[in-house]
Amino acid sequence: NWFRNAFHITQNDVKQYYHKLIEMALKDLEIKNIGKYTTYSKYCFKSSSSDASNVIPMIEKFIFDSLQELDILTNDTVKYHTYSKGWKVVEDKLNPKLIFELYEVLEN
Repeated sequence: NWFRNAFHITQNDVKQYYHKLIEMALKDLEIKNIGKYTTYSKYCFKSSSSDASNVIPMIEKFIFDSLQELDILTNDTVKYHTYSKGWKVVEDKLNPKLIFELYEVLEN
């Protein structure tokens, strides 16, 4: 029980940290609420032991939740997140990061 609870407490702290980062990065931009959208991510890792298949979805989820709280995204369900262009993984020992791209899907 302790490990399970400690994991969720730590995960929530990290999620709040990312939310603050995203809010600061977007605070001066006027972004309307986006309906349907697609995404693409590029993960630049520092160590080849990094587990991209765990890191990318977790960070993307933090991003989606933050964008919903900021009223930029309506939701991150399949009704709105219509597809993903996937992700690419590259090594960058000097500047590890996740580059996240979100594109609005315009309907005719």
